[in-house]
Amino acid sequence: MIIIQLKPKKEESLLRFHPWVFSGAILKIEGNPAEGELVEVLDNNRIFLAIGHF
Repeated sequence: MIIIQLKPKKEESLLRFHPWVFSGAILKIEGNPAEGELVEVLDNNRIFLAIGHF
């Protein structure tokens, strides 16, 4: 599965159940996701946060 790793402190909105991750919050993308593909979202320490659509 494609992995999206967030920048430090950018997981806070997800932890408050905000449904989106904005591009400015992304530290790196492992893989080449297509539009709508499922991705794993990890925090800066690579701790799992969610699965979502890219």
